[in-house]
Order: sequence, then C-alpha cells, then structure tokens
Amino acid sequence: MEVDGRLIMTTMLYSYSRGEAEMNEYGYVTVFGSGGAGTHYEETGLVDADGTYKVLTNSELSQNFYGEIEPGWGEKFVNLYEYIQKIKEKDTKYSFDAVVKTEFVDTGETVYSFLVRRWIGDFDDEEVDDPKMYTDSEYAKAFKKAGIDYLTKAELQEKKNSLIREDIRNGGEIEWKLLYEDKTEELTDE
Repeated sequence: MEVDGRLIMTTMLYSYSRGEAEMNEYGYVTVFGSGGAGTHYEETGLVDADGTYKVLTNSELSQNFYGEIEPGWGEKFVNLYEYIQKIKEKDTKYSFDAVVKTEFVDTGETVYSFLVRRWIGDFDDEEVDDPKMYTDSEYAKAFKKAGIDYLTKAELQEKKNSLIREDIRNGGEIEWKLLYEDKTEELTDE
C-alpha cells in the first residue's frame, strides 16, 4: 500500500475458500467468512499508516442451534431458539437468519443483534431492512421474552460506524498492482 508517497507492505492472509475480504484506499478492512454449518464470522479492522492491522470488531452470526450452548452465549439462548422455532413454524413470508454476537475489541463490550430475511421466490430471499422488523416483529418479541438485550440492525451498524470516520469508512476501492512475478520455470523430474 502506498502511504505518503512511500510503499508500505501489507499482508492480508486468506486461508479458506468460503469468505471474502475487502480493504479500501484508507485501509478500512471488512472480512466475512463461513465456518460452515450455519456459523459465519465478520471482522472489521484498520491498517494504519505504518501498515499495522488493528481489529475493531468481531462478529459471529449463528444461524442454527443444536441444543448445546456455545461458551459465552448463556442459557437465555435456549429459550430464544425455542421461541424462534415456534415462530418459524407459522411464518411463511420471513425467515430468521441469524443471531449476531459482536465484540467491540477496544472496550471488550459484547452486543447482540439479529438478521431476518424475506422470501422473494421459491428459492430466493433477501435481507430485510425494514426497521419495524427489528423492533416490532415476533422475532424482536422473542428476544424480549427471552430476556436478551439487543441492538436493532441499524443500531448495530451505527455503533460499528462510530469507530471510524465516515470519509475513511467510505473510501474508494484499492487498485492492486503486481509488483513482482516469479517467472522461474518449475523443475520437473525427468
């Protein structure tokens, strides 16, 4: 990456096939990946002017509940998933997508949110952006009934956005350039 006219080496390690990473011109990084079987992860971070990467948030998006409590999730989630399962049996228009557990690295604060999807065809769906879904729906009531404090989807995004200035967050895409290509022929056993 070029910073103030000098080249800074930055490495982004990508070690699995079910994910993606983006970094903008100011070094704001978003990484999203799947652990498989209904658990996904999202990380935001920032590469500073010296090329050092700092994690800002870690999120775990849990789509399924298999009867075991993950460390740190707590007993209340057993009740939550029971309530959600009952709603899912009746609701044919919407689909509960995931409980989102987000840690804010600097403060150590952990908050919860959730995502809902809307069916738009037999096999297609889209994420619901309607604010009422996250405040007045049966899914929102399930969180309240289970005694779990949560942020709405918009509140969670606003809290994450507050960590980085808007101009840095909305910077343009990086133009990647090939600096070196090894054209050495591979040796073969003959």
